[in-house]
Amino acid sequence: MSEYRTIILLLCIMIANYIIWTCISFYLYRKRIKDADNKAQQDNSIIKQKPLTPEQIRDIHAKGKITPEEKATEWESLDLCVPGDIMEKAYLRCRKYDNCHECLMDYAAELNSEFSSMYGSYHNIY
Repeated sequence: MSEYRTIILLLCIMIANYIIWTCISFYLYRKRIKDADNKAQQDNSIIKQKPLTPEQIRDIHAKGKITPEEKATEWESLDLCVPGDIMEKAYLRCRKYDNCHECLMDYAAELNSEFSSMYGSYHNIY
């Protein structure tokens, strides 16, 4: 009779250990996922390009080009979205940014520092 009690006690201890380790593993997994999401949001909430100085903007306009911010505004006016690529699908980019303007600004900053306008040449207003 005492052998059965010992076996049942060991079985209960093994089950309790399994439950405890499963709970700890699940908690650590969720924490790791949450930390990764927070890091991704922090990384993508900041536009990667530094703001252009007035002199840089004048130089770009003197060449008949427009700045990345102006290009993003132009894309917004045409209701365009950033295309997906092999590394990152478009719908995943939508999850990263709070609004389309941030996404378009980041995409424009990645591509180039100056663009040609779709509406023709840009006249220097300075």
